[in-house]
Amino acid sequence: MAETSFESDLGGWTVAGPPPGSDANSSDWVRTETASDEGGVVVTPDTVYTGFGLEGLALATRDDFVAHSPPAARPPPPLAAPPAAPARRSRAWARGLISDPRA
Repeated sequence: MAETSFESDLGGWTVAGPPPGSDANSSDWVRTETASDEGGVVVTPDTVYTGFGLEGLALATRDDFVAHSPPAARPPPPLAAPPAAPARRSRAWARGLISDPRA
């Protein structure tokens, strides 16, 4: 069988339906680009485990989901920029051979 990613079609796969002699399926699977409207989520004081990827949610929905997660499960805030390093002085200045122009 040819390779498929299921991004644009079923790539030669078919939905077979129920085995012979079985009752008809009440539903069967289909390929869709729609993310699930519902999904399983387990929440503990420091973890949120989802049965779906957050990348499939709209940005505003994802932000709201994270904002309502337990504080210990939220990503840490971005790190602040480190303070600027003091200007380095030359070895000649350190030996007293030249004066600091800032002085």
